This record gives sequence, C-alpha cells and structure tokens, in this order.
Amino acid sequence: MLMREVSESKVSSNTADGAAGKALPPSSGLKAAMAIFFAAAVIFFTLRGCVYPMFQAFRDPWSLPDFRGPYFSAVDHMKGEDPYPYSYEKDYLKSAPRTTGDRSAASAGVVRDGSGYLPIVEVLYMPFTFMDFPAAKAVWVMLQMFLVFVLIEVFARGRDVSRLGGMGRCLAGGLVMFFPPVLRVLGGGQVTLLMAVLLLGGCVLFLRGRALGGGILFALAALFKPIPAILFLPMFFLKEKGWWALWGGLLTAALSVLASIFIFGWELHGSYLRKVIRHTEPNAWWSYQSLQSLFTRLFSAHVSNPERIPWIDQQGLALAFWMAASALIVGLALRASHHWTRKDPEVLFSLWLTAGLLISPKTTDYYLVWLLMALIPRFARALISGAGGRLGFLILIYLFLGFPAVKLSAFSITHSGPWLALSGIPAYGMLLLYGLLLGECKDRTQ
Repeated sequence: MLMREVSESKVSSNTADGAAGKALPPSSGLKAAMAIFFAAAVIFFTLRGCVYPMFQAFRDPWSLPDFRGPYFSAVDHMKGEDPYPYSYEKDYLKSAPRTTGDRSAASAGVVRDGSGYLPIVEVLYMPFTFMDFPAAKAVWVMLQMFLVFVLIEVFARGRDVSRLGGMGRCLAGGLVMFFPPVLRVLGGGQVTLLMAVLLLGGCVLFLRGRALGGGILFALAALFKPIPAILFLPMFFLKEKGWWALWGGLLTAALSVLASIFIFGWELHGSYLRKVIRHTEPNAWWSYQSLQSLFTRLFSAHVSNPERIPWIDQQGLALAFWMAASALIVGLALRASHHWTRKDPEVLFSLWLTAGLLISPKTTDYYLVWLLMALIPRFARALISGAGGRLGFLILIYLFLGFPAVKLSAFSITHSGPWLALSGIPAYGMLLLYGLLLGECKDRTQ
C-alpha cells in the first residue's frame, strides 16, 4: 500500500498482480476515463459531501447526530460537571434537564445524545464549546473535509498508486469521494475519518521502519473507539516482530488513561464505566455490519430493534454462529500470517483490519471507511497489470461495502425472515475482501 521507502530486503520483488514488472503506459482512453471519473467525483462530493452538510448544520438542529453527544458532554466538562449524567440506555429522553449540557441542548432545540468517549478524548471537543451549536457543527464539517483530502494525498503517494502518476491521484480521489461510508461520516458527525488518518499514518510509519511512531498512532486511534478492529492490530506487530511498535502503543495507551484519571479523577471514570461501558451490547440495527450483528438480526429477538422479526428466534444459534465464524476468520489469518509474514506486511495489516471489522460486535457502516486502505492499492495494481477480472471483482467489493443497508429498514419486507439477510450486504463485501486477501497470501507462498 504505502511502502515506497521500505527496504528491498523486506518486500518481495514478486509483487502480486504483476505489479513488480514495469507498467505499460496507460492508454489515452484510460486517462480520459479516469479524468472524467475524478471530475464527476469532485462535483458529487462538493455538493453531497460539502455543501449539503454545511447547509444542514445551520438549517437543521438535528443534523450531525453523532457530533451532538460529545459536544454537549464537552459543555459539561467545561463547567466541571459529569459529562455522563445518563446511562447509555437513553433515559435522558425521559428526564428534565439536569446539567449545563442539557440546558444548552434544549436551547439549541435538540435532545442531547450519549457520549461514548473517554474523558481524555472529550478534550478534542472542548474548543467547539466556545461556538454556538450550529457554528460548531459547520467547523466540524470543514475539519472532516480537510481530513478527506489528507487521506487522498497519502493514498496518492503510496507505492502502487504513485506508479500511475496523475492518474493515480484521480483514482484515489474518485474512490474516496464516491465512497458512501465517507459521505455518511460527513453527514453523521463521526470521528471515523480522524481515526482513519491515524491508522493510515501508523501503517505508513511502521512499514517505513519507524515502528515506535506507528505504534503510538495506532494507540491514539484505539483511544477513540477501542473495538476489536484496532485491538487485533497488536497481532500484526507480534507477527512482524515489531516490538517497538507494540510497546510504544501499549505505553501510549497506558499513559493516556493515567493522564485522564489524574486530570479528571476516579469518580468521572467510574461514571464512564457504569453508564457507558456497562451498557455496551450487541446491536441489531441495519447500520451495524459485523457478523455478530448480522447473525443477531437473523436469529435473535432479544436485542433492541422491535420492528424486526428474526428468521429463527434462537439467541444461542446467533452466538454459536458468531463464535464459529470468528474462530475460523482468526484461525485463517494466523495461518496466513505464519506462511508469508515477511513477504508483504501491508497485506497482513489489511488482513487483520478486515478480520477485526468482521468479528467486532460494534462495527457500524462508518468504520468501513478504513477498508479503503486495502482497496485503493489493489485497484491501482489491477490497472497497472491490466487484470480486468480482478478489477471487476474489486468494483463488486466496493459496491457491496458502500451499499446503504440502513435504507432497507424503510421496507417492511426486510424486517422479517430470510429477507433480513439483505441487511448484511456490506458484511458480505467484507467477506469478499477477506477472501481476496487470503488469496494474495496463497499466491505469495507458491
């Protein structure tokens, strides 16, 4: 992916898909098609990803719903109040305003949402509290747009994408700006793009031999959302013997938590554990795309989402399927890592990241943005080698991952029986990507 400066001893000269050989000059037709693709992406992203969220920030007080919770929790922080005044079970909807954050939300015409971030992470939102709520949302959208362009630039400088020259930048920009999860992040106010920059930066540093810096960036990303998608990355360090990265990440995480406790006190962290962590549970809503969420939708009526009628109401069956699938996915990744770890560590990184997202209990469609780190280099390799079949398969994965499964909730037919399986189309895209990465592993061992 991004291994331009990795030593030749670490990267095999036989890169997949024929990328090691000299690339044929792209045809003028391909250049023109890529320019049109990029121009269409810029126009679409400007209107849908920039102008529309900015307009909504001032027009609709309920826009950017995932920014609302951390913002009003940061208001409580600034006043020295408990930023977690309610449990994560949304009982704030039933109560009169208690805190400064509640009253600020009421004056803005909204009901506050819960914040799931550590107290130290809430510091990121404190500068926004000096602005009123609509202005803070608009500034947040602008910062997210900046991160999108940072991602595009880093992708364009990658080893495979950079071989395409200007066409590579068009490819990376188009794939990022057209990707529906990116647009959903911009419209939802999530912090996922910042995490993507940290994960991508950590991967770049690690692959360039700066393991300590890579581990620190991974740990900073994990502080925002310590889900298995990130917690599996230490396995990558262990298999690559990146002890500096592993210890650097663990030390960064430990120091950050200790600093948070020292600054904000034990009582606030106790509130976080009681009201946030304690109420974290599997979610069956359509926006959750891990295998656990898919099996829960199909086989369990005991999880929230009362509109859903499972195909077979056996909660134990959902748990059994998830545990069996998780064991298989992790086992195959371990086996693959054992055989070809030294050949191309970028593929190992992508493999473990995809595995973590598949088996995590909290993978929302926002997190699929991270899989661009695996997709974009493979699109570039397919174009370089002229592998039309592989390019078509990658387009299929891209479309599956970007499928707006949450919109299926508007159709009653998808609320019952086997039709619920349609809600897992992005999860099927992750499985296809995982299989593709395993196939690359097999190619490198032959």
